[in-house]
Amino acid sequence: MTPRRPSVRLAVGGLAAFTYLWRLGVPSWNRDEFVYASAGRQYIAGHAGYNLEHPPLGKYLIGASEVLFGHGPTGARLAAVSAAFVTGLVLAALARRVAGDGAALLTFALWVALPKPTAGLRVDRLAMLDVFATGFATLAVLLAVRHRDQPRARRALLVGVVIGLAGAAKLPGLLVAVPIGVELVIARRRIRHAVLTAGATVAAFVVTYLPLDVSIADALRTMWVFQTHEAQRGFATLVDGQVYTHAPWWSAAWFAWHRSAILTVTIATLVAITVVAAVLRRRERAVVAITSGWVLVSIISVAFGPGRYFEHYAYAWAPGVTLLAATALIELHRRVRIVALALAVPLIGVSAASLWGIATLRPADYALAGERLAMSGARTVLVAGPRTAFLGYACRDTRIVGAHDGDAPAAFDAIIVDPSFVGVELHGWPPPELRDHPERFIRTRADRLTVYLRRGLPARRCLAPR
Repeated sequence: MTPRRPSVRLAVGGLAAFTYLWRLGVPSWNRDEFVYASAGRQYIAGHAGYNLEHPPLGKYLIGASEVLFGHGPTGARLAAVSAAFVTGLVLAALARRVAGDGAALLTFALWVALPKPTAGLRVDRLAMLDVFATGFATLAVLLAVRHRDQPRARRALLVGVVIGLAGAAKLPGLLVAVPIGVELVIARRRIRHAVLTAGATVAAFVVTYLPLDVSIADALRTMWVFQTHEAQRGFATLVDGQVYTHAPWWSAAWFAWHRSAILTVTIATLVAITVVAAVLRRRERAVVAITSGWVLVSIISVAFGPGRYFEHYAYAWAPGVTLLAATALIELHRRVRIVALALAVPLIGVSAASLWGIATLRPADYALAGERLAMSGARTVLVAGPRTAFLGYACRDTRIVGAHDGDAPAAFDAIIVDPSFVGVELHGWPPPELRDHPERFIRTRADRLTVYLRRGLPARRCLAPR
């Protein structure tokens, strides 16, 4: 069966539909995506001022998705999975240039099947800004390669516009400008086109702020102040059994190795093969050079950047390593099939495990906690965890208090404890009443969360979740 047969393409398309749509709204809100969805709805309604610490484009897209498909996790996430799907198509177009139709199909299949985890979930199934930034950056690589084929001023401008949109989704999206700029200035010596690309990048980035009812200068200043403050303050992260305020430079490697050592070794081997082959054979060197440079710059920016690391940051280089790995596998299959088969086995195994995880998704943690508390009579809930992860499941007339909030009341009707939060981001636990009078609470479980409910609360009708 060849990759050209419609049945193969149909099967891969079905795989993509399953990956991106099956039980999309089941996983609980991520702590960040609920914030982005709330901001997006406000932006669409014409109100700015919320979550200006990040550029607005990704939040526009999430908000528009909720307007079109309904409020809630599914509506918000449809924009992200659409961006991820298009990213796969762009990667397939790049792979076709390097190694033909077989590489295109394999690249797309690996892109939709391989895990891209954060807290046990796939980043590209969540309404995260990284998905949009990385999607636009991948498109910028394809456009830059096409500009190399036919250097035209309008193509240089288009590359700049897409890079600007990548940065307008999330700032790290701008990193793709580095290898593209090197290609334009050093490899091709097209200074004029490089200037056009840079100007279009700035213009596209700024234009995304125009619909907001705030000053562009004020919004950019707010983002700068927030990001610099957060870089200095750091963020408590558990790496290799130790809590770091500023994550060590090797955090990305540790997370990758801890998640799947065999996948990490396999991908690294395949990427190295593609890079070496491109140098020796000079075939489609521009695609490999720009993609490799993008991966390298993204990794360096995380390793030696502001000292904060979250697992979903690795999504920034996921398209690049997927493309490079898939093209290497195709080239090996044409020359040394036994080696290609040996390297394909771990990819198939990890992909199967990821797909099984999607197939068996069930409501968990904060979604279950919301169901438990809906009719409990709890009006004040202390969340010893990311407060925004619970907001989407709480009754609208319930007061939700984060464990770090300075104005928290002394007594609560219910307490939710996230084990990944306590001892990492939160210390000095438990609160005095729970510590001194545990008999006042009923202790229960909501998946990995522990829920304490005050005894004797009157039942009440829950107003719909926010």
